[in-house]
Amino acid sequence: MYRRRFGDTAEDVLDLNRVCAILRWDDRGREMSEYLPREVRDGLEEARKRDLRRRARWRVMAGDDVYPILRMWDEGFALDAEEVSQLRGLVDVYDGARHVSQCLIIASDVSEGELICTMKRATHAIDAAPVDFERDEAAPVALIPQF
Repeated sequence: MYRRRFGDTAEDVLDLNRVCAILRWDDRGREMSEYLPREVRDGLEEARKRDLRRRARWRVMAGDDVYPILRMWDEGFALDAEEVSQLRGLVDVYDGARHVSQCLIIASDVSEGELICTMKRATHAIDAAPVDFERDEAAPVALIPQF
């Protein structure tokens, strides 16, 4: 007989995230995770990572490898350290199938199970070729020939 484990369904993951938020601090400002057994803390952290990976639409493409972005901010982003241990150089960032930008990663450090990547520059991707002339705002979109 199959016995369902806690964390197998989306409702259980949401409950685990709520438990993590509730058990974060006690009334004296101490972390409540100190009182939890190691296995419970590991299970909560694994469920949090699995939920972040599942919800991640943003992806980094480095060569032929694709990694989900767990968190993103102005100067960098975080990847799962279990999937990639080091990342440097020029990478492409995608939001689903849409190419968003090209980033130059100059540093990456592992912190709390996440690979923190710092960007030197992020160039936004454009879907049209640049023009070397000024476009007239009042110009027609298309010309209709006379028959």
